[in-house]
Amino acid sequence: MRNRILCFLIALSFAPAITFAWNGQGHQTAGALVYYYLKANNRPVIEAVLKTLSYHPWYKTQWAAAISRYTGEEKEIHLFELASTFPDDARGTSLGDGERTKWHYVDYPFVVPGKKVKSEEAQSPNAEQKIVEFLNTLPTAPDSAQKAIDLCWLFHLIEDTHQPLHCSSMFDPNHPDGDKGGNSVSIKIDDEPVQNLHHFWDAAPVADNEVPADKAWSLMTTYHPAPVTTRIDSAFVHNWIKNESLPMAVKYAYLDGKVNGYYNLPSGLNDAYVTKAKKIAEQRLVESAYRMSKALIQIYGPQS
Repeated sequence: MRNRILCFLIALSFAPAITFAWNGQGHQTAGALVYYYLKANNRPVIEAVLKTLSYHPWYKTQWAAAISRYTGEEKEIHLFELASTFPDDARGTSLGDGERTKWHYVDYPFVVPGKKVKSEEAQSPNAEQKIVEFLNTLPTAPDSAQKAIDLCWLFHLIEDTHQPLHCSSMFDPNHPDGDKGGNSVSIKIDDEPVQNLHHFWDAAPVADNEVPADKAWSLMTTYHPAPVTTRIDSAFVHNWIKNESLPMAVKYAYLDGKVNGYYNLPSGLNDAYVTKAKKIAEQRLVESAYRMSKALIQIYGPQS
């Protein structure tokens, strides 16, 4: 079995959750996917997005130097990648900390059948609320530093909420306060060290040694989600979170509650689980990019 990213251990249920999704490689790949989709379907929107991102407070201080290593289209693709990773890159700063740490997820409860434990409803603020907010405010916002920041958050949160464990929290006797999207669940695969379930899924779609732009192109030729023909609004967002990501977490990540280990007794996962998780993660990454592309077309209006 291929080497997987070895994740640091998260302390058990009493510890605060540290939530990332996808990992940096995954978010960059999603950003590149958005670029490729727009290039094929609405190239002028790319120009509008690039203009907005040029107002970002990090553009002159960090991003310009980062993209200077590239030429032509590669430079534009990398800027889309940086937009997707910005909210995680900004952790530890005023642009990513505080209340913003709660924006990355929406923990809809999953109570394992037959287990008598109380659950908690999704807390505010959360990813679903922020996505809807940005979809409503960005179309009329003038280009500015704040619009660029909000646009990066929209990239990131649409991607985040297609990772099933960013939309769920499992409640069972091992995790009576919820597992915080798999952050409190320990797993073991073959002879590898004990890992964290959430971070395993974060790393599932893109390996460390894969180039995000190349991986994005490969995924576009492998998966072909149906084009988004209806408006992306609050109902559409709620559907992909509550009726797609949450059930996927229950069925494929938690195996209906069978994956519920903790550090002293991790859940053992086999090759079939790993293979299925990778395929689902890849599909969700592509779907997130297609939907973000549609959102950008809505935000910037008819450009073609």
